Amino acid sequence: MAPGAPGQTRQSQRPVASGKVSPYSTYGPQQDYDSYDLTKISAAQLKFVPLALFDSEGELEIYPPVNPAHVNYSALDIQDKMSRRRAPLVVKKTTIPKLVTELGITNLRIVKLDIEGSQLETLAQMFIEKLFPQQILVEVDELYFPTWRGRSRAIKCFRLLKRHGYICVSRHQYDFTYVLKSKITGV
Repeated sequence: MAPGAPGQTRQSQRPVASGKVSPYSTYGPQQDYDSYDLTKISAAQLKFVPLALFDSEGELEIYPPVNPAHVNYSALDIQDKMSRRRAPLVVKKTTIPKLVTELGITNLRIVKLDIEGSQLETLAQMFIEKLFPQQILVEVDELYFPTWRGRSRAIKCFRLLKRHGYICVSRHQYDFTYVLKSKITGV
């Protein structure tokens, strides 16, 4: 059976954010927490919401990357040198709890964040409003840029997740998978 095949459980020794070794695999369904079969999801079931995620509602200025060929604008200067020569875009922003309410989601089991450095504020607001999905997949963009500020924000993000009962079960470069400790048996 190939890694990641339906029904497979596989344990491996993987490094996690704390530097310790985790017995949880980075692929395939897990015996210790839920996984999601998305093979039957169609494009018609997806909904595009043209909003930025942050810690409040309103408007948000997002700044272009240094390299104009890149598409990832950021509300935060995660590179410590975002291009301020070009005007920022002004976009509407919201919080995850507000979006969940507006979309009528009653059981939020997984959140995937790739939001260009805004994950710390977004997660903090989500926890303040008592929203705790079973899994959080988060890209920590600040780690791509070796700055003191970036490392500090990444550490704050990891500590925030840990303080709210999440443990890191997988890491691939700067993409981390956190699971609520209460959802994992044997930990």
